[in-house]
Amino acid sequence: MSERKSAREQGPVEYVVRTLMGLEPLVASEAEACGAVDIQPGRRSVSFSIEEEGLYRFLQTTRFGVRVLRPVFRFQAKGPDDLHAKAVKLNWSRWVDARKSMALDVTVHSDHFPHDQFAMFRMKDAMSDHFRDRMKGQGSGHLNINRTAPDQLIHLHIAGEEVTISLDLVGKDALFKRGYRAPRARAPLNEVLTAGLLALAGWKPGETLVDPMCGSGTFSIEAALWTAGVPIHAGRTSWTLFGMPTFDSRLWRSVSESARQERIDRAPILASDWNKHPVGDARE
Repeated sequence: MSERKSAREQGPVEYVVRTLMGLEPLVASEAEACGAVDIQPGRRSVSFSIEEEGLYRFLQTTRFGVRVLRPVFRFQAKGPDDLHAKAVKLNWSRWVDARKSMALDVTVHSDHFPHDQFAMFRMKDAMSDHFRDRMKGQGSGHLNINRTAPDQLIHLHIAGEEVTISLDLVGKDALFKRGYRAPRARAPLNEVLTAGLLALAGWKPGETLVDPMCGSGTFSIEAALWTAGVPIHAGRTSWTLFGMPTFDSRLWRSVSESARQERIDRAPILASDWNKHPVGDARE
């Protein structure tokens, strides 16, 4: 992680958090607790504005978010060629480092675009042409596409003629991948869904939890981490956020240290299953 301190964001910035259907109110409550304003729940998403410190706290502690996006460009396009013509003129250098690897993620709901992949290729062409024209002989503008572990993840969303281009702050591994799962755990539940079901069922940290069909223990593990007050994502080391020009490594560490004030309360969590194999995964 870079030790340099980048230019600080001035005031609240808009973000969009993707989540699972039905968990939007839970994400909204998390965002509000971190100081977000202008909170707007949507369909499997929540948008809000928040200052940098609050964003870092949200990223490290959200249990119900799946992805966190920062919209950086919005415009209208009437088809693939129009998309290319407008995207090539965008100030990509402010947000994207052409020297680092990247991946593109595309969602299209529009009669103007016959196929998601075609829209992706036209935006990729626009980015390549943009960097080629501005590198002035220093390179071909060829992008380093890495779909497995990119340094940068860029989302293109098209609805009708409305185009939104966002930066993914998380990376390829979505936030339901907590990192505690045993390598060969059997049929695990999605961790975000599990935490959401616990919350919607009315369970609160510190209360007894009985999990008689625990399988690989996702409900019990999520409840235990929640009870202990562990910042669920503070230990992640591969955020695409870290490579963004606005990232402040000192502030990130400061927020991480304050979030690690664990509170291990006395709370019985009882997990069992007739099948010994997944119980072994839970123990591990």
